[in-house]
Amino acid sequence: MTVSLDRPTRPVFVVAPDPAVRWLAVLALALGGFGIGTTEFVAMGLLPDIASSFGITEPTAGHVISAYALGVVIGAPLIAALAARVRARRCFWCSWRCSRWATWPACSRRRTTL
Repeated sequence: MTVSLDRPTRPVFVVAPDPAVRWLAVLALALGGFGIGTTEFVAMGLLPDIASSFGITEPTAGHVISAYALGVVIGAPLIAALAARVRARRCFWCSWRCSRWATWPACSRRRTTL
């Protein structure tokens, strides 16, 4: 007579993150959401100052802030989907290079006043 092994009837999940790791992931998502939300709401509060600093009207400055928000809405899921299959180190260095490339013109201008 053969004896069968006890096998579970349901699939067993082999990969289950530690609860501490899950809480760190939730904390990172919460801080990221808070940071993005804060930048959008603070910009709305500073709208008159932004408009006067750049010499544009308040509706135009509002459109600029809305364009930023639209970029976040479209860009965040797109970047997350594209970066899902890329190693974390490569994703970091690629995003670092892109941010350096994007901010270089503003950083390299010679300023005579503060």
